[in-house]
Amino acid sequence: MNRSREIQINLLNYKFEKQIARKRIIFEISIYCLIGVLIVGGLFFSTLSKRAQIADLQSANELLAVELQQSNAQTGSLVSKEKIVEQIKAREDLISNVESKQSNFAVVFEEIGKMSVPGILLIDIDVNDGNVVLNGLAASRSGMVSFLKWIKETFFAGEISDLKYDVNEETGELSFQLLVNLEVSEK
Repeated sequence: MNRSREIQINLLNYKFEKQIARKRIIFEISIYCLIGVLIVGGLFFSTLSKRAQIADLQSANELLAVELQQSNAQTGSLVSKEKIVEQIKAREDLISNVESKQSNFAVVFEEIGKMSVPGILLIDIDVNDGNVVLNGLAASRSGMVSFLKWIKETFFAGEISDLKYDVNEETGELSFQLLVNLEVSEK
């Protein structure tokens, strides 16, 4: 007995192909819907957790802001008091410095006002950093020499550091610019 293998063909499957295809489509659609629901649910829960974290951070930020305001109020009053004291000291130093220079220069201008050198006309007097610049006219060379002697004899004049002059050939007048270093001291 020799049996040969028989090949069996199911001819009824073609009747069930539509149902099998429909079930496969429904199964695929349900899997996609399940994946979509899981994604939406995950996003919803992550959003809720992020909102909770943000709320916690905001409350911590508010506490830090209150602490910062309190510390700023405390340090601000100390810093402002220190700055005010520093500013007052700086202003006092500036005022005393200006007062000392002012009184010294007042003596200089008073002495220049009393000047009795004939033939000298002062046009401009400028005081900068302990130096006096005198611009003027001298009627003659001898008047200019007398003026230079008077400057050296006054109590405020140090040394003459710069002398520039021009001679008007027609009239003989000298226009001069003289730079004198101040050494102000009481007589």
